[in-house]
Amino acid sequence: MIASIRARERRHLKVLVIDDMQEMADLLAVRLSAAGHAASAAYCGADGLTAARAGRPDLVLCDLHLPDVEGLDLLAQLLALSPAPEVMIMTGGGTTAQAVAALKMGAEDYLEKPIYFEELLALIQKLDQHLNTEQKLDQLKTSGTRDALGRLSVYMGAGMQQVYQDLSVAAGQDNVPVLLLGETGSGKEHAARLLHQLSRRFAGPFVELNCASLPEALVESELFGAEAGAYTDAKQRRLGLFEAAQGGTLFLDEVNELSPATQAKLLKVLEEREVRRVGSTTSVPLDLRVVAATNKDLAAEAKAGRFRQDLYYRMSLFTVRLPPLRERRQDIPELADFLHKRACQTFGQRLPRLGAAELADLAARDWPGNVRELRNAIERAMILEESSLITPPSLPIAISRPEAGAATTAPGSLDIPSDGLSLEDNERSLLARALEKTSGNQTQAARLLRITRDTLRYKMKKFNLR
Repeated sequence: MIASIRARERRHLKVLVIDDMQEMADLLAVRLSAAGHAASAAYCGADGLTAARAGRPDLVLCDLHLPDVEGLDLLAQLLALSPAPEVMIMTGGGTTAQAVAALKMGAEDYLEKPIYFEELLALIQKLDQHLNTEQKLDQLKTSGTRDALGRLSVYMGAGMQQVYQDLSVAAGQDNVPVLLLGETGSGKEHAARLLHQLSRRFAGPFVELNCASLPEALVESELFGAEAGAYTDAKQRRLGLFEAAQGGTLFLDEVNELSPATQAKLLKVLEEREVRRVGSTTSVPLDLRVVAATNKDLAAEAKAGRFRQDLYYRMSLFTVRLPPLRERRQDIPELADFLHKRACQTFGQRLPRLGAAELADLAARDWPGNVRELRNAIERAMILEESSLITPPSLPIAISRPEAGAATTAPGSLDIPSDGLSLEDNERSLLARALEKTSGNQTQAARLLRITRDTLRYKMKKFNLR
């Protein structure tokens, strides 16, 4: 068993030798130190346990026969430490049964005396490779989960605790399809990524497809792949997204947009856990999880005949509903603050912040576009605001704080003066402000305005902006 180890960079192992034969213990420690490891020795079980607690070694070489403690008892105490070291048992003649018992308890390996140093070094090198692999996987999972949780920090609010708990439970069943339900902009894609990061498939690929983004003629070959000559433009074999997601997660967004024919093939893949490329006569076994998402009431769609009922039943074995932002208003101030900080990190500068009154106003709105609409509103206000604090005039009319006695403007509308305004002048002003906010960085300015860099450069030339 390879135990979890401390997350740190490792060049050499820290080794503790415990043996009542002092000369042998010292010799092993000296030779291990000469080989580049940090080695020390102890000559009885009590001293060895004390040294292990204080020094926190990566590896303990432990004799099974010590004068003050039974070897298996000492092994149990070593493995109970936090973090637990790896333990290799050293045995004399006639103690093979005990060595086997030690392996069952969690020892990494055992060596029979006399110890051949080259053999020991080979075992340590192999162990170090395992430890480094385990460490990298731990770091990958930790960093990936932290990143997903960071983008989904709203999940940690009171209104999203149930979602997080559901995703955690689903993550433990990495072969079960998961259906994510929620309005547009409620975070279904981020929830799918978090589910992937929490599961045992975190080191595998996360592959996604928006089922509404492709023409129907291309969906099947995109999902299932195609053999050369399967259709007119198929000049070579093409692997589909199912095969690309092997070992990981395939995320199908807007799954309700699939045609009935594709739905039937998807059902067959889910039930048989194998895929057949278009034009092929053989199937490829699959090892992945399918996560689907939709902003529709899929049960109602199935009942109305617009979605296959058998596919709905198969995909909804584990369903997670993401509540809209209006149902968790208490999360909005914290989320708005997070979105502001993320924008500052993205553009590498300090941007105007939201005041307490503006945060309260944001929490009072319904946000039909949910988190995506909130993010866009905040980033737009950051571009428009010239002071260090975002004020209501910089916020879209739909979310600005209404003046006392003033009529509420319809969501999404813009306030145009009765005498009109110049669209060209306002566009030029917006471009200039974006460039000023980003100190002339065209890539960042284009990102702020949600246009391509080429479009930005075209408009800069049009309005003679430098």
